[in-house]
Amino acid sequence: MIGCSDTDVKGLAPLGAGRITPKLKEIISEVSERTKYVSIDWAYADTDSYVNMSDHYPFHLKKIPAVFFFSGDNADIHMPTDDAEKIDYDFFQKTCKLVYEVVMELANGNVSLRD
Repeated sequence: MIGCSDTDVKGLAPLGAGRITPKLKEIISEVSERTKYVSIDWAYADTDSYVNMSDHYPFHLKKIPAVFFFSGDNADIHMPTDDAEKIDYDFFQKTCKLVYEVVMELANGNVSLRD
């Protein structure tokens, strides 16, 4: 859910990033600081909002680190009015670049997210 938003999320909220291990949150922060693609809204990300309503929630239940990148809710989600022209493609592309860099850091780094 990173394409459009009507809410007060300021940038990108990595929901649940620090819920299982602070290391995932640390990696996201480091990559964000290094790349400067998008700002991270940790105030929103650290809430429990949407954590139990997403596909990554079963991972949290099993104590497997997972993150849900979120740019906010909008009135068109799951509605016929959820059209492509409402997507902020510049933000979407920058978010995808950030997620890619986070994945590469996890894949290539000597990092363990399990405590």
